Amino acid sequence: MTTPHHWLTDTSDALPQLIADHPKFAGREELIAFSQKAALIHWPTIETDNGKVSIILRRVGREDEAEWRDHLALLKQLLVQSGKGVDFLALNDDAATTLSDEMGQAVTAMPALPREFRGDRSLILSRANGPLHLVRDHSDALPARQYNLARLRRLAVMETDGTDADLADVVQLANGVPEGECPHPKKAPVVFVIVPNGFGLGHVTRMLAVARHLKARCGARVIFWSFSRGVGIISQFGFEAVSRQTARHIGAEAEAWRKWETEEFAAVLRELKPDLVVQDSAAVEDFVVDALPRPDVGAARLALIRRGMWQKHILGTNLLASENLADMVLEPGDLAAPADRGITRGRATKTTAFARIEISDPVTLTQPAEMLDRKRARKALGLGRGRHCLISLGGDAFSDWGHLVRHLIDAAGKARVQLVWARSPLAAPNPDIGGNPQIMTRSFYPLAPYLAAFDGVVSSAGYNSFHELMQLYDGPVLFAPRQHSALDDQAARARYAASQGWAMHAEAAQNEDGSISSFMNDVRASKRVTSRPQWRDGAAEISDTLAGLIQAGNSRI
Repeated sequence: MTTPHHWLTDTSDALPQLIADHPKFAGREELIAFSQKAALIHWPTIETDNGKVSIILRRVGREDEAEWRDHLALLKQLLVQSGKGVDFLALNDDAATTLSDEMGQAVTAMPALPREFRGDRSLILSRANGPLHLVRDHSDALPARQYNLARLRRLAVMETDGTDADLADVVQLANGVPEGECPHPKKAPVVFVIVPNGFGLGHVTRMLAVARHLKARCGARVIFWSFSRGVGIISQFGFEAVSRQTARHIGAEAEAWRKWETEEFAAVLRELKPDLVVQDSAAVEDFVVDALPRPDVGAARLALIRRGMWQKHILGTNLLASENLADMVLEPGDLAAPADRGITRGRATKTTAFARIEISDPVTLTQPAEMLDRKRARKALGLGRGRHCLISLGGDAFSDWGHLVRHLIDAAGKARVQLVWARSPLAAPNPDIGGNPQIMTRSFYPLAPYLAAFDGVVSSAGYNSFHELMQLYDGPVLFAPRQHSALDDQAARARYAASQGWAMHAEAAQNEDGSISSFMNDVRASKRVTSRPQWRDGAAEISDTLAGLIQAGNSRI
């Protein structure tokens, strides 16, 4: 792991985030105090250090001028008494002149940073009301502790409200100078992908689709920070995966777990200095928010991939606050978007702190070229002749769908159709299903390449299953949406597909038994559906957008 710098500071000072970006201090092991106040607090460390010591002196900030002069005077006294030799630095030429006069000895101005941002976006930093805040307008401010100045200087030109000279010096350093601009060496980008532990493999599947494109198109090294039980699948696709456990899984107290996860994630960021952190979730995890502002973790951009179709009773206003933390919010497109009644509907028209909110085409892991023909798919699955209907309801789904299974078995028997249960890699074996002679069991991932083996499919209406079936399959489909408060609005998605003539919808309130019988008759007749949408490559679209974000970020290592 990378050796941490020997830095003396206080937790409220954002300057260390910039110094981590400064070529003057790259790879140097000297002891650095980031202010006269920090030097006084940590004086015993400075006095006993045998190596080179630098103290960055600061102009008047939040303290009054008398207090500021007292701190400088006390520091001079301690240096005289100890005979300790130190180098005095200042953030710019004007500050160096002021501080040289005050200290009565030379204070060297630090070299300016190269400019990183070349656009016209601006942000105001203020300490007028206490802690450092980012001001977007007169009524809206964001706590700066959630952001890394090394990252912010890649997002906007920063300004101050004129309330203190020290903050103006920090902002001037952050903005950099055009004369210092230099091309960054080309390197393979490093991307961290965070996937939560969902009800199935939805998060993993979407991000595998995006990761494959990132690796193919810009040679990205993609590393998964995975809470999903599907971590083994990630490795099978050739990506590095760090397996993590949630607080609930290990029985940990939530706050203690958050602190531990923050330290672990920050350590990896410090080592690898990724260009981009991407989370596929409803919101950015707290440990990510806590780790990214740490000094010396780099200046990674932050993207949130958040699918739509939230259930309309879920308000989630706190979750939407993640939009203010991310550089970009990407919504994988949904073919059923006209039926979306959730809180994220229409968010692409909203403004956030930094993020562009964009909607892509639908995302699928499988591409048309990867689809097997009927003969090869059946051979791979060991299926014989006759009509076969796939049942794919997700991890441990049958525990919720006993009544549906009974109807399916009855209708399939009448139509002379063999049922094949696709057991999720995350589902435990089900002895009731496995021992039922009317249902064959197969476990395979991804499922989509084998769809041609089946004459019909019964499926939940989760994002990935829905878009694979509606874009990559032309046989009869019966959607049996799962109902759970933590899931997306699968019922709305299924109803929309039925309204478009793409699929049938098994709805208990509307003659579920009749729908299943009609569906099985279509399976027996090998009915084809020609009205479904053409496949579109949303994963490539998202990966291109993320690659552009990396390029715009110009992150340093």
